[in-house]
Amino acid sequence: MSSQGYNNNLSNGTSGSYYTGTNSQGNRWVHHGPSVADGGSYRYANKDSSYYFQNFNGSTYFNGRGIAVYTPPPANPRTFN
Repeated sequence: MSSQGYNNNLSNGTSGSYYTGTNSQGNRWVHHGPSVADGGSYRYANKDSSYYFQNFNGSTYFNGRGIAVYTPPPANPRTFN
């Protein structure tokens, strides 16, 4: 897996760092930092054109293979209690 770090001005007006790379399956990922869910805030852009987000608030979103699924923060098993 390869990765590289960047500094970024986030849409909420704060600045922070993010990391981007490609995993061993060839899928691109970006890690945006901490989240209320285990693993932090990140997104995957997969080779099959699907994508997956885990947001800062712990919600998740998947779109691909003809389906789109949103999971609110309380339903994400990775969200801290």
